[in-house]
Amino acid sequence: MKPLSEIFAQVKDESIGLVQDGEIFYLVMNTEQNLFDFDQIQRMHQCLDQIEKSTGPACLVTIGTKRFFSTGFDLEKWAINMSDAYTMILMMQQVFNRFLTLEIPTMSVYNGSAIAGGLLLSLTHDFRIMNENRTYVCLSEINLGITINAGFASIVKNSLTPQAAKLLTYGGRFNAQQCLKMGVIDNVYKDEKELMNQIQEFAKVYAPKGEARSSLKDLKTNLHKQTSRDLLQEGLSIGVVNKASSRQKL
Repeated sequence: MKPLSEIFAQVKDESIGLVQDGEIFYLVMNTEQNLFDFDQIQRMHQCLDQIEKSTGPACLVTIGTKRFFSTGFDLEKWAINMSDAYTMILMMQQVFNRFLTLEIPTMSVYNGSAIAGGLLLSLTHDFRIMNENRTYVCLSEINLGITINAGFASIVKNSLTPQAAKLLTYGGRFNAQQCLKMGVIDNVYKDEKELMNQIQEFAKVYAPKGEARSSLKDLKTNLHKQTSRDLLQEGLSIGVVNKASSRQKL
C-alpha cells in the first residue's frame, strides 16, 4: 500500500486526479479550498468515468491534499453570473448522484474542514472518517442567506439522522468528536498512520464487494431511490447571492 505522499505526487499539478493503488482508487482534490466550478465538476465526471470502465474488486477513497476537504461552490463566480450558478448546480447534482449510486464502495476522508457543498459531496459516500485536529463540518448556506434545493436537501435527510440534519441546517460548526457523536462520520483519525490503517481496513473489508458491480449499483440505486430522483430533477432554488455574502469566513 503506497503512502499518501506518493499518491498525492502522482496528481502533480492537476486540480483533481484519480490514482489507483491496487484495489483502491483515490480521488484526490488538489487545490487549497477545492471549490466547485465548471472545470472541477467536469474533472469529477471524468474520474468517475474511469472508475466505471474498470473491473474487479475495488473501492474509492475521496480526499483533499491541503487545508480543506472542500468549501463547496465558488460563490464569487455565482455573484458575477447567476446563469452559471444554475448550470453548475445542475451539473453537480449529476455528480452527487453518481457518487451516491457508484458501483463500488466509497469512503470520504475529511483531511480538513468540509463546508457547504463540500459537506454534501462527502455525504454522498458510503463511509466518512475525519481528521480530529482543527477540522469541522458546516452546512453554511443559511449563514450566507442561501437555501439548498430539493436534491441537496434530500442528501442531508438521506445520509443523517433527523437530529443531525436539524443541527446542521442552522449553520453550526461541528468538530470531529461532535460529528462522531452525531453520526455524521464513522470514525476519526489523529495522524497519517491511523488514516492509512483505516483506509487499509476499509479496502480489505469492502473492496471485494466492488466485484459485484451491477448488483451493488442496483442496491444503492434502490436504497437511495428518492434522493437519486430528487438529484436528477431540474428544479432549482438558491436564494439570493451577492458579492458581500459570497465571501465565506473560513
